[in-house]
Amino acid sequence: MKTKNTLSVIFLGYGLFISLTAFSQPTTLVLQPGPSEAYDISYGSNPNYLLPNSLSTDFGAAQWTCGGAPCELRSLIKFNLNSIPTNAIITSATLSLYANPTQLNGNPAAGPTFGNNNASSLYPVTTNWNTSTVSWNNQPSFTSVNATIIPQSISTFYDYNALDVTAAVQSMVSNPSSNFGWMLSINTPNFYNSMIFSSGDYPDATKRPKLTITYGFSNCNTLNPGPVNGIDISYGSNPNYLSPDSMSTDLGASQWTCGGSPCESRSLIKFDLSSFPQNSVLQSATLSLFANPAQLTGNPAAGPTHGTNNTSELLKIVSPWSISTVNWNNQPNVSNSNIVTLPQSVTNYDDYLNIDVTAIAQEWINNPGNNYGWMLKTQTSDYYNCMIFGSSNFPDSAKRPALTLCFQSPLSNNSNDLSDDRIMLFPNPAQTDLHLSLNSSYIGKLTINIINLMGQVIYHENIEKSASSFETNFNVSSYSKGLYLIQVISPTQIFNKRFCVK
Repeated sequence: MKTKNTLSVIFLGYGLFISLTAFSQPTTLVLQPGPSEAYDISYGSNPNYLLPNSLSTDFGAAQWTCGGAPCELRSLIKFNLNSIPTNAIITSATLSLYANPTQLNGNPAAGPTFGNNNASSLYPVTTNWNTSTVSWNNQPSFTSVNATIIPQSISTFYDYNALDVTAAVQSMVSNPSSNFGWMLSINTPNFYNSMIFSSGDYPDATKRPKLTITYGFSNCNTLNPGPVNGIDISYGSNPNYLSPDSMSTDLGASQWTCGGSPCESRSLIKFDLSSFPQNSVLQSATLSLFANPAQLTGNPAAGPTHGTNNTSELLKIVSPWSISTVNWNNQPNVSNSNIVTLPQSVTNYDDYLNIDVTAIAQEWINNPGNNYGWMLKTQTSDYYNCMIFGSSNFPDSAKRPALTLCFQSPLSNNSNDLSDDRIMLFPNPAQTDLHLSLNSSYIGKLTINIINLMGQVIYHENIEKSASSFETNFNVSSYSKGLYLIQVISPTQIFNKRFCVK
C-alpha cells in the first residue's frame, strides 16, 4: 500500500502543529501469495520419493536418504514484481520463511529445520522454468551473485524472518525479463539436514513465504551511453594522423606532433536529453570524465593527462554537426559563454569528476533544439599536452562519460520555497560544508530540519535567532549524493530551500 506523500507532523513547541508535504515517501509492498497465485515447487534427485510437486505444502531443501540411498530436495519460488516500476530504487527487500509444522519431507518427528549442518542458500535463478514441467533433470541454472545465505538453524522449529534479498530484488525489478525467482538449496552434501518451510499452498496464510519490498525513486538520473547510443567523435588538424573517428575509444584534446610537425586533436560530445520534460528545473548537473588507461592518441607511455600546461575547455557548441561528416575543416561553431574549464592535471592519470555543467544543461532542457553538445579542446597551443578520456566506445562502461542530472522535486503550496535573498545556501551543490544565511525580521526560537528524499528528518536543531540576520554551517560530507530539503521554521512561517550534495 502506498504511504501518504506527507512528512510527519512536527511539533514546534508553541502549541502549533504543522503538517508539511515534502518529498514522496517510500512505498512498501508485501507479497504473500496463496494457492491461486503462488508460484513455487519442490522436487528432488530421486523421482521415486521426491517427485516434482507444485501443490506441496513444503518449500524446502534437504540432504536425506531415500530408500536407504542419499538424495537431495530443492525448491523454486518466484514472486510477481510487475507492479513495481523498473526505475524504482529498492531500499530494502526481505523474505520471511516459516518452519512447516506439518512437513511432508525430512523427518516430521525430528522437526523441519533439523541437522547440525543445515545452512542453505537462496540462489537467484537465471533461466526460465515452469511448475508443470520442471524436474531434477531439467532444473534451471542459477547464480551465486546476490545469493542469500540461510544460516544454521538454532532450533528444529525455526522461522527465518526478514532474510535480506535487496540486491537480488533490485536486479529483478530493474530487469523484469530476468526475474526467474530463487532456488532453495542446502549447502552441505551430508545427510541428515533439512530446511522445510511452508509453501504458498500451506493452509495457514501467515505461514506462507512473505516478500516485503520498500522502494522509492531518485530525483537524479545518470546518462552513461555506450557504443550503440553514444554521440561523440575525435578528430584532428592532420588527417594523415588524426582522421575523424567516431569509433575511437578516445575522447580527448591534445597539442602534440604528427610526423614531427605540431598538430592538435579535439573531440565533440552530445548527450540526448529529449527524455526529460521541457522546462524541468535542475538542481544540479555534473559531468564526469575518466582518464583513458588505453589511450590511442598522445603518448601511451606518458599517460592520458600529460603535460605541464594541459588545461582544457568544454565549449558549448552552437551549430549542428554530424559524426558521419564532421572534420577539422567543417567543425561546428562554439560559444564563448558558459565555458567549463578542466584545470591542469595533478597526475598523468587524473579523472575529472562531477564537473559543474548546470547552467548549460538547464539551457538545453529548456530549449532542446539548441543542444549540440560540447567541444573539448586544449587551452594552450603548446605541445606536448593532452587530456585523453574514455569515450562512449570504451569497453569498460565505468570509464565512459557520465552526465548526472538532479531535478528539483515539487513542494506543496502550503510551504514557501523562497527564491529571494531571505534564505541563501552556498555552495550549492555542496560537497563538504553548506552555509545557510537567513535574513528575516523575526527574533526568537527557530527549528532547522534537513530532510532527505524519503521524507526522513536526518538533521534537527533548535536555535535562538537574536538578530535580523542569522548564519550557520552544516557538514554534509557524510550525506549520500542527491537532493535534500532544508527547513527553517518559525512560529508563523516555514522557509524551505532545496540543495544538492555532489
